[in-house]
Parts: sequence; C-alpha cells; structure tokens
Amino acid sequence: MKLRNILLGFLFLLFVSIPVIPGEQGDIFIDVQKHSKRLLTLNVQGEANIVALNSEKGIVVIDTTVSPLLARMVRERIEKEFGSNKFAYVINTHFHGDQRRIPRWP
Repeated sequence: MKLRNILLGFLFLLFVSIPVIPGEQGDIFIDVQKHSKRLLTLNVQGEANIVALNSEKGIVVIDTTVSPLLARMVRERIEKEFGSNKFAYVINTHFHGDQRRIPRWP
C-alpha cells in the first residue's frame, strides 16, 4: 500500500511537470483585464484564472498554471503590465491546475 502511494505520487508529479510545447508563444491566448493600477486578472486559454495584485511589498499572484512554459508567459505578462519584476508571494488556492486539458500544438 505504501509503495503504491509513493508510485502514484511520483506519477502525479511526473504528469504535472510535463511542459506544454506550442509551435509559437502566439498560439497561447492570455486575456488580461486590468481593473486598476494594482489589480489584474489573467485568463489563460480560457481555463486558468489568475489574479495579480501589485502591493507595497511586491506582486502577489493568486493561482498559477500547470505548465512551466505557461507560468513563464504569465509571469512575463504580469511584469509587462505592472512594469515591475518584484514578486512577493504566490498563493495557490488548490492543489491542481484549472486546466481540464491543454492541447498540444504541432
């Protein structure tokens, strides 16, 4: 039983660490809504919902994506919108990504 749980945990980590490899970054749609100078919402591929708040201590990001590539693209977009790369906190409200399925590009 313990070995099975370890194996399942390993497979889960392997699954969530597989990067999405699109043909070009332009293939990934990130809708950004700037609600104020300090507050953004980002919707990635119509699936992942992310909130970014530019606080006095730095940028606070609430929820992330399941892909390192998407995470980098979201981070770059947040930095561009706020004109800052000073991140203070990342808060994930749940253990899995919001994506039901991320398509693979050729």
